[in-house]
Amino acid sequence: MGDEEAGALEVQVGGEIDLANAHALGGDLCHSVDRASERLIVDLSEVTFLDSSAMGMMLKVHNYAMACQKRVTWWNIQPTPNRAIKLMALDQVLDFAP
Repeated sequence: MGDEEAGALEVQVGGEIDLANAHALGGDLCHSVDRASERLIVDLSEVTFLDSSAMGMMLKVHNYAMACQKRVTWWNIQPTPNRAIKLMALDQVLDFAP
């Protein structure tokens, strides 16, 4: 997926997403939803760890986008954080792309 996809804004995040930074990142991603015309694509290829506050933030951003009649796609999640996502069944609620 690239920046050129019609109606989509792509952002990349990296490192560990946890209690220390999830709230601020969620605010930044909600602002990015505002800037996207139809969809926000969040590239997770550099994310190495997600805790429960990160997963809560992902739901918050998803719900915010839905309220704005937009979508969020979480893209290119790595195996370690993906295990946590699957354990919490967030892959059944959020839009993930390979």
